[in-house]
Amino acid sequence: MRFIIVVWFLAAWSVRGFAAVDINADDVKQWADGYFAKALEEHRISGAVMTVVRDGEIIVNSTYGYADYVAKTAIDPERTQFRIGSNTKTFTATAIAQLMELGLIESLDDPANKYLKRDQLAKYKGQDITLRQLLTHSAGFAHRLFGLGSVDDHKLPLSAEEVQARQVKIVRAPAGRTVYSNYGTALLAIIVEDITGLSITDYFEQNIFKPLGMSHSVLNMTPRMTAGLAQPYAFFPNGEPQAVEHMGIHPFFGPIGSINSSGSDMAHYMIAQLDAGKSGQSPLGISTEGFSRLHTRIHGNHANTASFGMIFVTDEWAGQKGFGHGGDWDGFHSWMWMWPDSNVGVFFALLTESPSVGTLEGMLGSDRLTPNELDPVLPPLTNIGTMLAFNEALLGPDTPPEGEGRLDINNLVGSYRMESRAYGTMITFILEVILGGTVIDVEKNGADQLMIGGQGPYRQTDRGVFWSDTVKTQIDGGYGNSSLWTFSRDEDEQRYFLSPRVGGVVSAVKVAALNNPAFYSTLFALALLVLLTGLAAVFWHTKTGVQQYAKYAAVLTPVFIILSLVVLMFGYSEGDTPSAYLTRGDSARFIISALLGNLAAVSCIVLVIAAVRSWQVSADVGIVRRIHVNVLGLAATAMLMVFIFANVIGLYLP
Repeated sequence: MRFIIVVWFLAAWSVRGFAAVDINADDVKQWADGYFAKALEEHRISGAVMTVVRDGEIIVNSTYGYADYVAKTAIDPERTQFRIGSNTKTFTATAIAQLMELGLIESLDDPANKYLKRDQLAKYKGQDITLRQLLTHSAGFAHRLFGLGSVDDHKLPLSAEEVQARQVKIVRAPAGRTVYSNYGTALLAIIVEDITGLSITDYFEQNIFKPLGMSHSVLNMTPRMTAGLAQPYAFFPNGEPQAVEHMGIHPFFGPIGSINSSGSDMAHYMIAQLDAGKSGQSPLGISTEGFSRLHTRIHGNHANTASFGMIFVTDEWAGQKGFGHGGDWDGFHSWMWMWPDSNVGVFFALLTESPSVGTLEGMLGSDRLTPNELDPVLPPLTNIGTMLAFNEALLGPDTPPEGEGRLDINNLVGSYRMESRAYGTMITFILEVILGGTVIDVEKNGADQLMIGGQGPYRQTDRGVFWSDTVKTQIDGGYGNSSLWTFSRDEDEQRYFLSPRVGGVVSAVKVAALNNPAFYSTLFALALLVLLTGLAAVFWHTKTGVQQYAKYAAVLTPVFIILSLVVLMFGYSEGDTPSAYLTRGDSARFIISALLGNLAAVSCIVLVIAAVRSWQVSADVGIVRRIHVNVLGLAATAMLMVFIFANVIGLYLP
């Protein structure tokens, strides 16, 4: 199950000519028909829609597969709804642009607190968070996944208490690096409600959907499916389909991902954004200057990676300037991109996902998990990979920017920790220490090239810009397949950070060993292996006192640790996963795991004390046991280091 809530592929910035995009209906249809037919044959999708507009007209509005694969319900490009995920954020940004046009918001540099009524943001070292920072993902907020989804109804509009309960920490200096933030965009919708007195649902309907004729679009703030919504499917290795379970989005985060829309409605939206008021009064009530603010680069991590206008992502591919966004939610993966110089826009939505099984079936296997060698099921398409394939076919290949500047690659070698991660909660223990998915290793390859995340080699084509001629994002790939990475130095923090092409979504900062999750993953594994030998302590012959407590601690420590992991990672039924549990905001498993983790920490402390005291005890403790206790004490010390790093000690719930 992919929760990337919002992931897209964008191409590298380059300084080249600006020929018009020559995208016509025949070329698009020929490419799309072949591409999606093959994807259906390989069970990579259960359905898809692709819509292309040019010069204010819909030139392609094609569908593939089914709105419901099992029921064989056809997709209607006019009426069938798709969850467009984080493309919703651009609607929220459009609302902010409308309020600026009306004079209800004076400046992007105004403090957000000037317009917030139900909440007030903390200052960072005396500095206010501004609207500009919220709109460009540069406010410095920590990432939050816990509670992003919801299976409950909520009274709307949300109360001040509900809004304040969603607060996250500021973990980096505002106006610095862009690190994708669902929370920051959600606050923009709260501002729209606080200024206008309308619910964001009513605001979208009255000021965006209705004026644009988007009659089959809705901001769904409930946990239920709307009428006309497509049903996506995953495919097991044997080809059996599995309906992707529907999960609602919490109303606080609804304005960042909850719009359901059709291909035709999204065409109307793109036409209005591309027209940008040039043909007269825009139905959105935004001036050409206002549209320019929406679509033009304001802030980014590097000149050669994707950046942000007002939420809209800005970038170039093969010399073609464009803007847009992408969106992901379970079963739905979409992309919207527009080239204003050519008045062309494309939107597609994919119905696809990886299958989900219960814990026991995943461990023991089953018929449906057995691959069908005659009719293999290939990995699901991604919006990232699909847009790259579209760009390659319709625009041609991209080339790297070339320049004379260079960084010393010896300074770039090291480990980089992802910034879209949990901060200060026990999620660090699972996602970073146990699963270890937040570190990108950069290694030297020869005299002047790098390997990044195990891929490459990458050569430096301009200052801090590294390009690989061999790495290519696959149609089922993600940001990690990027052919371009950039390195920059944060002078305030005195360290380097890197970004791939999706630079606004992903950035990682260089870390020393003691702040590297990979170090603690290794330390955890080694310490646990040693602590497991403590189970032999059941055979110790001890009297009362410290050594008796040490016996209990030696046996219980590995038990507590393993149980704390089992509670979080196992015992899920089909359709439920640790990621879904986290997204729904369920806390019971985390509370139990935290209690077990703290019991393990107490046992570790007892072992450390016993190791120290073992040298103060008379010959009652034999040399073999004394060595064993001391080895256990060292392992317990290492485990305590892991627990402190991963926020296990205490009650740091997500």
